[in-house]
Amino acid sequence: MKKILGKIYRNLLDFKNETLPRYFMGSPFMATVYYLFFSSKFRREQHAVIQGKVAHIRQLKVDKENIYTLIRNTHRLEKGLLMRPRRKVYALDYIGETVDAFVNIWKPEMMLEDAQYKWFHDVLSEYFLTSGDNELVHNLSLKFSSHIESYPSLEFNPKKKYR
Repeated sequence: MKKILGKIYRNLLDFKNETLPRYFMGSPFMATVYYLFFSSKFRREQHAVIQGKVAHIRQLKVDKENIYTLIRNTHRLEKGLLMRPRRKVYALDYIGETVDAFVNIWKPEMMLEDAQYKWFHDVLSEYFLTSGDNELVHNLSLKFSSHIESYPSLEFNPKKKYR
């Protein structure tokens, strides 16, 4: 009896691990269903991802100095600067968030210690120097320049005035 139960158990495991996946591999949704009902192999990863997402949302709401948002948005600005032909005004939906994040983490001494801080500064400076006339961009340019004035060797003057 024990041998028969053991054989049935092994056959069920083989069916679950070798046969069922073939039926569920057709789409991401079906793969999700498979892992929801038949396998717990990614539970730890799913739990970690959802914890990270919740922590990120909390950090954005409570603490606006989210370095990851600044990195992402700075990269987006940089891509926009490299595009040919370049739009005169772009990034209006995230430039405010980017400047706020920069202002919140701004420490002039970090410019010498961390190349990433210099990258943030350089990309934002180039963005404001090359952007077309826009009231939002102009106001954020002034906010940006007022915070970096505390670092004497950085030269940034918003050349363009909003009309």
